[in-house]
Parts: sequence; structure tokens; C-alpha cells
Amino acid sequence: RSTGPLVLRDFSLSCRCLALQGSARLTPGGWPERFDLKGRLADPEGAPVLLPLTGQATTVASADLSLAYDAGKGDTWAATLRADQIGRPGFSATTALIEGSGTITQGEDEAPRRFDGTIAYRAEGAAFADQELSAALGDRLSGGVQLSHIDGEPFRIRGLSLEGPGIGLSANAEISGAGEDFMVRTEASFDIESLERFSLLTGRDLSGAVKASLSGNIQPTDLSFNLWLNAETNGLAVGLTNLDPLLTGRTAGSARLIRDGSGVRIEGLNSQGGTFAAKGALSLTSQSLEADLRLDLADLALVVPGVDGPATFEIIARPEADGATSLALSAAGAGEELALTGQISADAPREFRGTAKATSRDLSRLASLAGIQIGGQAEATVNGRSTLDFSDFAIAAEATTSNLELATDILNPLLAGAGKIQTVVERREGTAIIVPSLSAETANLSLSGSLTQMTDGPKAEFSTRIADMALIASDFAGPLEAGGAATRSEAGLWSLESAKVTGPGGLQADISGSVGEDLPADLRLSGALPLGLLNQILEPRRAAGMVRFDLGLRGSLDGNILGGLSGTLSLAEGRLADPLLGQSIEGLSGAASFEGGSVRIDLSGTSPAGGDARLSGVVGLSAPISADLGLQLSGWVLRDPALYQTTLDGAVGISGPLTGGALISGEVRLGTTELRVPSSSISAAGDIPEITHIGAS
Repeated sequence: RSTGPLVLRDFSLSCRCLALQGSARLTPGGWPERFDLKGRLADPEGAPVLLPLTGQATTVASADLSLAYDAGKGDTWAATLRADQIGRPGFSATTALIEGSGTITQGEDEAPRRFDGTIAYRAEGAAFADQELSAALGDRLSGGVQLSHIDGEPFRIRGLSLEGPGIGLSANAEISGAGEDFMVRTEASFDIESLERFSLLTGRDLSGAVKASLSGNIQPTDLSFNLWLNAETNGLAVGLTNLDPLLTGRTAGSARLIRDGSGVRIEGLNSQGGTFAAKGALSLTSQSLEADLRLDLADLALVVPGVDGPATFEIIARPEADGATSLALSAAGAGEELALTGQISADAPREFRGTAKATSRDLSRLASLAGIQIGGQAEATVNGRSTLDFSDFAIAAEATTSNLELATDILNPLLAGAGKIQTVVERREGTAIIVPSLSAETANLSLSGSLTQMTDGPKAEFSTRIADMALIASDFAGPLEAGGAATRSEAGLWSLESAKVTGPGGLQADISGSVGEDLPADLRLSGALPLGLLNQILEPRRAAGMVRFDLGLRGSLDGNILGGLSGTLSLAEGRLADPLLGQSIEGLSGAASFEGGSVRIDLSGTSPAGGDARLSGVVGLSAPISADLGLQLSGWVLRDPALYQTTLDGAVGISGPLTGGALISGEVRLGTTELRVPSSSISAAGDIPEITHIGAS
């Protein structure tokens, strides 16, 4: 052509797998006057045909194309594209079909040119290699769209839809302008009847129904937008135990989403359900943050079990004149309060400076959140500063407690009354974290410590003092003191320096050596331990005597720690009494020697009523805890003054694994035995039955 219409006559293209022929005529302005195109793609021998597409290989068994329009015969156009046995890595479909029809009006005289069409599409027999995706989308997808355009007006898309099993998507749009004025006005909605089908795909236990709509303007050239979002859910669950209880029943929400040259904003945020209400606004730019968000919960126990009652959470952020951002966070409800106030600086490196305060009138309500059993009251204040990446910070914290309680009852007397905790934690320009000071004090307990950075590595120091051990061991009045220090080498080895424990009743311990994060331990423990310290645990049994120990521990602290023990435990003049059995043993003496993953025991004692007992042998310290132990009794008097008295002589042994399958054998002989019948009447029980004495002469 020169300046006239563009004409394509008798176009034909053929090869082994493709046959394509047709003709076309376009006006000088590029508007079609006529087109007729037919084609088929198929291998003569039935092999799959590779499509000339970028990306992963896509094949079809066959494909047929048909396009037809002739203004001389009318303004109707029609198109069909069908492909069979479609395959590509991870996906296949038996059939994909696109059918379209409509009109093309040439626009004679002053009437504008016009195009409109209706297109329907569907895919059947769809299968995904990803089973999760197959479960989510099903095996059949279908939809349609209506297109229209009039010269000088926007290009319009109406009724765009995509439907699958339990899934529906629809949208309308108008496309107008060019360059910087290119604009898309859209309305879109989707409806998912049940999220359960997406559980495998997301790896979460999803359920419930979701409906959502989005409307507004999008400018693709700079990715700016101004959109309204509305959503409704019914019975929603997302597999999060702390969130799902809030989403039960019906919930609804809306927000305006804006992105322009100044940044991103969320306006008019409003969401409500049967258990919560949320509202607020958020603005984020490269230079500032502004936020006003609030969440009200009908019952905090829905997300924090055990902490019942209404609760409110708020976040407020405001830009300051100097470019900084003021920040205030608060949470209150169920007798608990938390507040954080401060400012984020404008200059790099940006850092936060502020204060946090927390109050709990009943710590037991927070046990499930903390993961430990706890009780009492506490107030805490934290002041400090930190860069936003936590590479540089300095924080000082102080807390007061009242009648603090833990799960271990034996410690609670030490925590009773008023308490105070103070600490300072610092980090400088990405270096190691240090704790220049740490202290905790109650009326009965005090401890202090620090973690500092020395020229040759970190150094940790600690000391503690219990004012009166009688609070946890009634037989041992007086203070207990412990303290020590440790330094860490570049290889990660902590070396203990003069760690000592002293207390009433001759309690003493010295600990020295080294232990590493991924290195074998080499520790030495020596001292003395009064057995009476265990009476609180042994109740109602009572123990007395002094155990002296001189032990070494070498090897990994992971797995079987006892296997690395060496050294001895010795006992002299010990005593153990059990009032429930009416028995006791005194004069306990002997030793336990640890070596080679086993312990050799040699322990003897006497009965207050007469007789001796001795326990000796070896026990392994790793599974299956094999033992070879023997108990020897000599003239051991066993009696209950109201019922019986006898003497025991003999030996009993146990050999084999103590975890199961060990053999117990031996012989115990009873000497002269006397049985006493109570003097009370037995008429209610009847006459004494005939008794046969086995072995009687």
C-alpha cells in the first residue's frame, strides 16, 4: 500500500504440523474492513506439538483457529480457538476453548467507529502436579468477558469472570488515556465458598467463607492507586490458635488504600466481628510515619487463655516538625497495663528513645502466656535507646514485685514480700551484648551479677545470698552465700574462677574448670553437703549426715553427662529414718567411686534395734543402666512392737539392666520370730481359722 488501505490477499503458510491461510483488509486508519483466517496445528503422526512460546515447554495434541469478519456482508465478527491435550511441566488439561463474537461498526459520516464483543473461555480436565494446587482450583475453570470501544471513549471491560469449584471472580474496568494519563478504573470482586480447599496449598488448617470487593483507579505508569476494599467473612479460621477465636461468626471490614507521590496511606480502616472491633488510619512515606490504630477485644481470654476480660490496644504515631516521629503504644485490660512512649529520630542512624511501663496486678493470669507457673504482682519500667536494627542500644530496666510465686514451692519463701530487680543492658555498634549490672533483692534473697567485655573476652561475675536457709530447710538456720566469675576465650571456652558456695551445717562447695559452647567440659567439684538439706524433699522421711565429694566431669554436656564423671562421694555417720515403715538405719558410712562410665558402691549401716547391712557392687551410668549389686544382712532386727519381731540374715543380689530384665536372686533367713496378736476383741471377725505351719517339726 502507499496511502490507501492495507490489503493481504490469499495468505498461506504450511509445514509439517501447521496449516494457515486467510486474507485481510484494513482502512488507512488501521480499522478492519475484512479478515478471514483459518488454521490448524497438529502432527500427522499424532505426536505432541511444541508451541513457540517462551518459558517452559508447552505442547498440544492439536489446535484450531478461526477468525471471520466482512463489513460488506454485515458488522458481525466471530472467533474460535480450541486446543486439545495441553501439557507443560506441572500442568495438563484435556481441552481449552475460547469463543468470541460481536460487531465492528465502521462509523460512516460523523458516526464514530465502534467495536464490541463477547468472549467465553473454559478449561476442562485440568490437572496440576502440585496436589495442593489441584485441591484448591479443581479440574474445571470457566468464565467470560464483554469488550467494547467507541472512538474517543475509554476501552470498556464488562463482566470479566472466572469460575471454578466454590470459587468466583468478577470484574469491570475502563481503560483510558495514554502516557502519564494512562488510567484503569476497575471494580472487582471474588467469592470463596470454603477456604478449606486451600488448606493443602497454604499448609494451614483453613475454613470459612470469604467475600471481597475492590473498586477505584489504578495508574499503571507509576503504580499509583486509589482503591476501596470491602470484605466479609463467615466462620473464618486460618490455623492460628491465638487468632481464630476472634474470627468466628460473621466479620466485616473496609478500608481505603492510596498510593501516590507522597507515599502509601490506609484511610477509614474499620473492621468488626462478634468479638472485636478495629479502626484507624495509617500513612507511610520515605520520610515519615503517621498512624492512629485501635483494637478492642470483648474478652482477652480468646487470644490469651486465662486472662479474661475486655482489652484495648492502641498505636499512635505522629510526625514532628524536625522530621522525627513520636510514638505511643498502649494495651490495657484484665488487670494488666502496658504503655510505650518515645520518639524515632529523623537522622541516620535512626534510633528510638523512650520509656515502657508495665503493670500486672495478678501474674498468675499471665502463666499461659509466659509458659511458666507464676503468681504475685509486678510493675516494671524500661528506659533507653536503640537503633532500629538493634545494632546499638542502651537499656535500663527496673521492676518491683510483691509476693512473687513460682511453680517450685521450695523457693517461694525466698520470694515473699516486696522485691526489686534492676539491670542495664548495652550493645555498641554491633559488638557483643553486655550487662554492666544486674541485681535482684527480696527480704530473704539477694543476687547480683554482670557480663562485661574485657580485652581478652567476655567476663561474667555473680554473687547470691540467702538470708536464712531455715526458710527452705528447717534444720539449717543461717545464711547461704555463693559467688564466682568466668571468662570466655575466643574459641568459646568459659573458664570458671573461684566459684564457691558456703552455708550452715558445714555446707561447702568449690567449682573450677571450663565448659564450652561446642567444646567438651572439664570441671572439678569438691566440698561437703549435709544430707539434712534434702529433708524438705524427702518428707516425712528424715536424713542426717555429711556427704563429702571430690568429683571431675569431662566430656560433652549433651547426652549422657554422668558417663564423664570421675572421683568419689563419701559418707560418714549418716542416718535415714522412715516413720511410715517404722524403720531406720544409722551409722551409715561408705563411698561411691565414679570411673569409666560406672559407679562402684560400698555402703554399710546398722539398725538401732541390732544388726548390720552392707550394699556393694557396680552400676553403669548409661542405658540400659546395668547393675551388679549385692545386699548383705547380718542379724538385722526387724520389728513392730505391736505385731512382730524377727532377725534377718542372708544376701540378695540384682544383676542386669535396671531399665528392665534384671535378675534378683538370693536368700534371706528369718531367725527366731515372734508374732503378737492384739489384745482387742476379735468376736466381730469370728474365730481364728486353722493355721498350718509349713516346715514345723
